[in-house]
This record gives sequence, structure tokens and C-alpha cells, in this order.
Amino acid sequence: LCAIRRLALAPGDQGDSVAAWLNDETWTLSPLPQTYRRLNHTEYAYSSGTGYSTTLTANETGWIVDYPGLWQAHT
Repeated sequence: LCAIRRLALAPGDQGDSVAAWLNDETWTLSPLPQTYRRLNHTEYAYSSGTGYSTTLTANETGWIVDYPGLWQAHT
């Protein structure tokens, strides 16, 4: 289940989650701390333990549809 759906944040709320991160060079898994802060109905401020941060866009069901610089869902 998607972390933002599981956290069920209201606008202004923040929550933490941990994902499994796959290192594509060593093929090892490690925990990746993540923080989500709901900005409004569809946007979330996201930051990870790697120092990466961005604003994610979700659809009405809570699935991420725009991950800036990495991918965007086609509708």
C-alpha cells in the first residue's frame, strides 16, 4: 500500500514511513526513512533519508501520479 494512503494525512499533517531501498549497484536492500507532509488535497512535500526532497502530486484515490524528475503517470 502506498505510504501516503497508509498515513491518511489531513492537509497540514506530517507523517514518517520507512521503505525498502534497492541499491542497483550492489543489489542490497536497506531501510529508507521517508517523511510526507500533506500540503493540500493533491500535493505532498516529500523527503527521504538520502536528502532528496520534492513535491509529489497524488490523484483523488491517493496514488502518486507525478514524481517530479523521475516519472509521471499517463492518464
